[in-house]
Amino acid sequence: MKDKKPKKINQIEKPKKLSRSKKVKRIILEKGYSGILNNQKWHNIFEIIDKRHIVFKIKLLINSDANYCDFIRELNETSMLIDDSGKFIEFLEIDYIEINKNDEILDFLENKKTEYFMDENIIKILGYNK
Repeated sequence: MKDKKPKKINQIEKPKKLSRSKKVKRIILEKGYSGILNNQKWHNIFEIIDKRHIVFKIKLLINSDANYCDFIRELNETSMLIDDSGKFIEFLEIDYIEINKNDEILDFLENKKTEYFMDENIIKILGYNK
């Protein structure tokens, strides 16, 4: 029986993903961060965002700049795709997100006793305690 070889694209993409994941884990360890939200809570928040077509600002631990996103291409249990790059963002990578005040998101956060910050009409949800 022949062994099937993985596609070349997968061989190239997997090390990049592992490399990014290792960078994030190193940042978390070095800075002593502790996670606030688990994958299930992030997934639920992004389900609401996706369903309601809410524009959000996202800042990742490995980037210095935050970016605005107006759609989610694909949402998985532990990650999401927000552009055409094909690179999924693991929820582990999220430093924070900001969205305009939304009652459904606020209800979810209150119901799950999840910490968040309000500044006028902006909700800021942190991924980590610093």
